[in-house]
Amino acid sequence: PALFFRVDVAASYLKGEGATGVDAGAAGSAGLLGDFPLPWALSFGYDAVVSERSVGKLALEAGGRVLELGPLGALSAFGGVEFSTSFPVLGSSAAAMSARGLLEAGRRDWRGAFAQGYAAWLGGEYSHYLGSGDRGYSASAGAEGAVRILSLAGLSGSVSARLASEDRDDWAELLRGVADSSASFAGDTALLSSLELPLLFARGRLLKDERLAVEFTLAPFLDAALVRAAGTGLFEAGNFRCGAGLELSMSIDAERRDSLRVSGGFDLSERLGGAASGDGSVELAAALFIA
Repeated sequence: PALFFRVDVAASYLKGEGATGVDAGAAGSAGLLGDFPLPWALSFGYDAVVSERSVGKLALEAGGRVLELGPLGALSAFGGVEFSTSFPVLGSSAAAMSARGLLEAGRRDWRGAFAQGYAAWLGGEYSHYLGSGDRGYSASAGAEGAVRILSLAGLSGSVSARLASEDRDDWAELLRGVADSSASFAGDTALLSSLELPLLFARGRLLKDERLAVEFTLAPFLDAALVRAAGTGLFEAGNFRCGAGLELSMSIDAERRDSLRVSGGFDLSERLGGAASGDGSVELAAALFIA
């Protein structure tokens, strides 16, 4: 087995009519990786967000390729179990045991920050909350595709459908340019889509070290979602949110594990016939990923 670690740090700033705020968070994980009898990982993780409770996780995951699909790529399967608990511990459902599985088919290759190919997936998760005995589930299915243009630009997009047994109020975290504090943006079913056009901004070596290839891209993006609120239909105008903006990304290594991303987006929901944000109209965010 081999040791691994990962650290993610993110911060966001929101400004709009009647609302200004800053939020920040960090997530870290470390553990062991192995490949017998199939690739597996045993990890401990901790997520901390200023505006929310922290969560500790202990997980065992395994999976890999199960079937070659010729020119269509390969079919992979992944599964895992996880114990999690929040801090401070509030209520009898703070601790939970979860099991999840994922099937993914696709074929993709990368040249720096630019991908070529497709992927499609189907996944689900089941949770049992200790103490209360409550149960919950979620499921998702989606597809994404990307084309590369001379290693200088690209075009990528994704669509997905997600279902949860209970209303979630964190859907806005999946949309750039839409305030994460949009508590009114809650529901149990969602359709999400994303489109971006990454353009090569600069390429070179960090600290003149040949091992530290660095690449900067600038990507206009458009993220949108429909989330079914309680007592409404999925396709009602009040359930639509949309954000658009620019994201500057710095990838530090060839495998894209280490990166710094800075984005700025506008909430266009009301202008496109969707729900008024009420939380603000501009969101700036920065995230650092190190593995």
